[in-house]
Amino acid sequence: MIDSFTGQYAFLSNFFQSPLVYMGMTWPTVEHLYQGLKAGNSAAIGILDCKTPGEAKKYGRRIRLRPDWEMVKDQVMLYCIRMKFMQPGFQENLLATWPNELVEGNQWHDNYWGKCYCGRCLATGIHRNMLGRILTQVRHEIRACSSHAFWLNTASL
Repeated sequence: MIDSFTGQYAFLSNFFQSPLVYMGMTWPTVEHLYQGLKAGNSAAIGILDCKTPGEAKKYGRRIRLRPDWEMVKDQVMLYCIRMKFMQPGFQENLLATWPNELVEGNQWHDNYWGKCYCGRCLATGIHRNMLGRILTQVRHEIRACSSHAFWLNTASL
């Protein structure tokens, strides 16, 4: 199991530098793009201007969410992760994690995108680890298919 997206596995983190071009703009990390798509309005430019992914995440907590956000947030994350792992070097690194389970371990109580390892959260036994699941899905797609053109269908965004 890979349960920390740090050190040699830092590339799995949404905070890892991986410039993504979307709508003619270059977003420095998955976190920046995800937060920008969360806004769906002019707030996205403010997120794009954030110097760090942590800053982008904080900015994203203060914006008005697009009305359909809860219905599309997982698909948006999947889209962002697919974009990241289409880049040279990233696919190979993700494939090298096979067959390990991928868990976005944390201490900040995020049991939706990851699994918090604090005693309180572990006691509940409730964690979705959606980022780990999405990374695993993309890893499976890369292994299964040599043509990745189907990945970037933006119609659902």
